[in-house]
Amino acid sequence: MTLKINVDKSGSWKVFTCTEGVLLIKGDFHGNAHKLCLKLSVSSSKGVRNCVEGISNNYALIFYNNNKCIVLVDKIRSFPVYYLKNKGIWHISASPSYLIKKKNKILANDIAALSLAMSGYTVGDSTLYKSMFSLIAGQFIIFDKSNNVKKYHHYKYIPIETDKKDIKSLILKLSQVTLKVLSKIVKEAEGRQLVVPLSAGNDSRLIASGFKHLGYKNVKCYSYGFKGDYESEYSRKISEKLGYEWKFIELKYFSEKSFYRSNEYKEYLNYSDTYSSVQVTRWLSGVKYLKESGWIDNDAIFINGNSGDFISGGHIPVTDIDNIANKNYSDQKRLDAVLNLFIKKHFGLWGGIASSYNIVVIKKLLLDEAVKLDKALILAGNECALYESLEFYHRQTKYVVTSQRIYEFYGFEWRLPLWDSEYLTFWSRVPVVFKKKQFLYKKMLNENNWGDVWNIKVNNENIRPIWILPIRLAVKFALSLFPRSKNKWHELELRFFKYWMDNGRVTLAYKYSDFFQQRRFRSVASIAVKKYLNDKNIKL
Repeated sequence: MTLKINVDKSGSWKVFTCTEGVLLIKGDFHGNAHKLCLKLSVSSSKGVRNCVEGISNNYALIFYNNNKCIVLVDKIRSFPVYYLKNKGIWHISASPSYLIKKKNKILANDIAALSLAMSGYTVGDSTLYKSMFSLIAGQFIIFDKSNNVKKYHHYKYIPIETDKKDIKSLILKLSQVTLKVLSKIVKEAEGRQLVVPLSAGNDSRLIASGFKHLGYKNVKCYSYGFKGDYESEYSRKISEKLGYEWKFIELKYFSEKSFYRSNEYKEYLNYSDTYSSVQVTRWLSGVKYLKESGWIDNDAIFINGNSGDFISGGHIPVTDIDNIANKNYSDQKRLDAVLNLFIKKHFGLWGGIASSYNIVVIKKLLLDEAVKLDKALILAGNECALYESLEFYHRQTKYVVTSQRIYEFYGFEWRLPLWDSEYLTFWSRVPVVFKKKQFLYKKMLNENNWGDVWNIKVNNENIRPIWILPIRLAVKFALSLFPRSKNKWHELELRFFKYWMDNGRVTLAYKYSDFFQQRRFRSVASIAVKKYLNDKNIKL
């Protein structure tokens, strides 16, 4: 047999033709492509790991010749790659839509669709179609000359603590690592403009204040949403304190409504469709308006704070995990409890499909993925590691990271310093006790006080638009008169008010009736998922 492959070179791949084969690279890879080509041509699976071990940038690569084909994505799946077999030929592409056209008859994957309906993304390497697969974070696959495919990992995010340093030593190390990853961006930028979407939270403030501490001047910050929103007010204060130019983009009802009905928006949805997660659209129009305004340079680099809150421990359900770990459960009951906790948090977009049967189906999928990654994840004492790993390989690297397609769609580069390889390594080794409630992260930020902006405290949130306040208060007061109706407030707010109150205005991509006619849904993501699947003729 001979290797039968078809590699789609369209898109933003950089193509290098070498004596040993053809190498395609996507992203901000800065190594020697010809040397890498030579190494990959003679590498076993272990050799592939050695080839990419020192690469910390965001990238994906494909190498092929007559004897083998290697497909690899980086540690966070910055650029998804897909593969599909049709009539004995392996088709490989960064565009799932391209692959679907190669298959005469492609069958829907009902289990993957169920997962996506419940969470917004599929589990593992599955997509919405049975014969098409996507590499998961840190994975590479090798097609051999017998036309077989084998899966490997060059990296696994398994946050089982190994660093036993005291808090003082960890603060020092975290400070050093943080400045190192930001310094790397400064060096690569070579004076180019860095654009920071600045909110009231810790992550974007860390990035902006870190650049200030390092003395980088060509930085601009911006915020978007309702005029007078608390996030934008704090964003302005922080930016002014740092001495960086700041811009506010007001997202108005009619302009946003028009944008979400435009061909441009439809083009973005097609461009960013992964068939394994719903598209991220939250700051799409903001980037569009920035580009059109001419306020930022054409070669500007966007630097956002994804996903500092997750990696630093902010998503660990401390109390619940501790309760599970401290009870005298059998191994099976303990695993069930952790998986139930994870499913309740991440697979509850639609209450109507969160049946006992469907939960069992999802639970088995998640457990199988955990065991394939590392059996140590299911051992007693590793409850937090299991919870974090499942989120890393699903919500974070299958959904959150894909939001970078927004910048690419408008022709901009991006960097994710808080997903840097050194950050991943550091946080995966930090003892859980220092990650809970982001203890270490927050302590480091406040003690360093880079840019002198960490004494700016975020107080009460406010509600916008202003016109909705009296209506909302009247309904809430009316409910308070009927004790049995008090627990219905959240549902009513979601169904009747959220459409108008969403600061990112992404609700305007849908009809108001999509909200008030629904029952038992969690958020605007629920509505997005339903429309996404409906557009593909897949019903909830």
